[in-house]
Amino acid sequence: MSTESRRPLEDGQRVRYYRLNTEDVEFIQKVLDYRQRQREERERKRQDEQE
Repeated sequence: MSTESRRPLEDGQRVRYYRLNTEDVEFIQKVLDYRQRQREERERKRQDEQE
């Protein structure tokens, strides 16, 4: 995951703020959703086989 940063001058001190790249966050969320659906499907199949 990549980050974006900025360095505003606050109270005479240099402070660096980091945030995650929005596109990366969206992609990762899609991957996690896909993996969750896969786990649920495997669990359903396992339960069906036990019945």
